[in-house]
Amino acid sequence: MMTILLMRLAKWLLITPSILTLHITATASILYKTEDEAIHAYYTCTLSEVETGANNGDARSLYLLAQHKIANNADKSVSIHTLLGLAHHGISDAKYSLYLISKQSVTNNSSKQDGLRYLFEAAEDSYTPAQKELATLYSYGNGIEHNDNKYHYWQERAAQQGNSEAMISLARSYFAGKGTTRDNTKGFQ
Repeated sequence: MMTILLMRLAKWLLITPSILTLHITATASILYKTEDEAIHAYYTCTLSEVETGANNGDARSLYLLAQHKIANNADKSVSIHTLLGLAHHGISDAKYSLYLISKQSVTNNSSKQDGLRYLFEAAEDSYTPAQKELATLYSYGNGIEHNDNKYHYWQERAAQQGNSEAMISLARSYFAGKGTTRDNTKGFQ
């Protein structure tokens, strides 16, 4: 029953994208500002509430339902299809989720490149978890070239949004001169 519902939702999402955009304002491309907010919503909403919202085209509900299905090893292809539709509508949370899925899967190189593209898009959309992940990738050279300047840039963008982990990493980079000129004053700010 749930698989049929998800297939209908995914089909509906691709056939009637204009209806979904009615629930998403131009400035609301981020459903949950932090991963903690998404986790809180995931565990506090009942499945019934999420299904009702998804049936009404609510982007948050569609996202949570897709995450629920992925977490419970349900039909991932339908959930990925839903996330792709949400990403197409500019939902940064979905873009980041698609990156995480591509990172975990044992797929071909083009899938990994698609995942990185979604990560870059989410980071450019000011999605803090994506900015932190991108900084980490640049710091260690995992999947992309090692680049301390880009590491510093993405940590700074995440810190400007109030992310405490990014603020600490940014202070450390100022103290060490990693990707920037060493500056103890800025490190203490």
